[in-house]
Amino acid sequence: MSWLHGWAGLLLGWLLFAIFLTSTLTVFDKEIGWWMQPELRDTGVDQPKAARFAQGWLAREHGGAAV
Repeated sequence: MSWLHGWAGLLLGWLLFAIFLTSTLTVFDKEIGWWMQPELRDTGVDQPKAARFAQGWLAREHGGAAV
C-alpha cells in the first residue's frame, strides 16, 4: 500500500501544481498579454478630462433633454 500512497501522492501533487499554475496565469492574463505584446499597452484615460468631454458632448447633442 505504500507504493500506491506514494504514486497517488505524486500524481495528485502534480495535478494540483498544474491547477494552481494555470489559475495563477489566468489572474495575470492582462499583464502577460502586455509582456508578450508591448505595442498593445493599455493607456489610461484622464478621468476628469473624459468627464468634461462627455458633459460637453451631452450638452451639445441633447441640451434640451429632460432629466
